[in-house]
Amino acid sequence: SPAEEERLSHLVLLKLLSYPALSTSHHLLPPPSPGRKKERKTTEKQKNSEKEKE
Repeated sequence: SPAEEERLSHLVLLKLLSYPALSTSHHLLPPPSPGRKKERKTTEKQKNSEKEKE
């Protein structure tokens, strides 16, 4: 049924959006660099704080 197809394509879209590394999804997403930079900074901070705890 058309409704089912629509639901499936929506799920596929969600899958694509959840994998920004895939080049196929890049045109669906806003530029990922600002968020990625923030993530990298927070992970670095977490690593540093973990080191301080030790």
